[in-house]
Amino acid sequence: MQTKISKEVAGQLWTAGKNSTQKFITNYVHVDFLRPYFDIEPQDFRNRLVRSFIPSAQLGAPQDVSSELYGPLMLTLTLVAVLLYGMKSTGHHMEEGTLIGTAMVVCFSYWLGISALLFFIAFVFNAHFTLLQILSITGYSLSGHCIVLLMSTLFDHYGTPGVFYVMWVGLGGLSATKLAGIYLSRTWSSREGILLAVLSVACHMLSILYLRFAYHKFYEVTIQPYKRKAAEIVALGKECSL
Repeated sequence: MQTKISKEVAGQLWTAGKNSTQKFITNYVHVDFLRPYFDIEPQDFRNRLVRSFIPSAQLGAPQDVSSELYGPLMLTLTLVAVLLYGMKSTGHHMEEGTLIGTAMVVCFSYWLGISALLFFIAFVFNAHFTLLQILSITGYSLSGHCIVLLMSTLFDHYGTPGVFYVMWVGLGGLSATKLAGIYLSRTWSSREGILLAVLSVACHMLSILYLRFAYHKFYEVTIQPYKRKAAEIVALGKECSL
């Protein structure tokens, strides 16, 4: 009798969980729910890309911030491609799947992680932001990462590594200043706005330095132990087959 009741309760729980999951998928994963955040005209994307390098001088009124995610997603994927090109151009011969996977984890972790951090601090400081707006402005700021890293990689072939520092201060600084202006204009307290702006600029500029000088070392340190284990397993398999 107890076993029968347990089976009935388990069946009811399974049915309820299944219905709840299907309802969640129907309501929140439907394409119509996501469409407004990815519906953007090409000229609007181009204009926002250009404006990500143009700091606004109007700090008295809150600057307009979109809640669109198409541009940030494309820039994150572009940054992945730039990192792959940089790794291959410097002679790192590694597994294609592992290389792509690591680059995607690093780029998406930065975009989503820094956005979550800045959103939390903005919430604490009572700044006028939504999570989607911070995801959008952080994503568009990656245009600075893409151009600086790509151009510095290209100029490395001509023996001019100093180009990186010029572009890091120039283009990287412009996109960072744009970020700072947005945070300053939408934070009610000037002191807290400055703290939020300084944090966003520091994350932006230091992340470019990291991707330029430390990313390949991080990759090698992370992947090398797994490569050794894989080689040991292959060697052990060969010995067993003999």
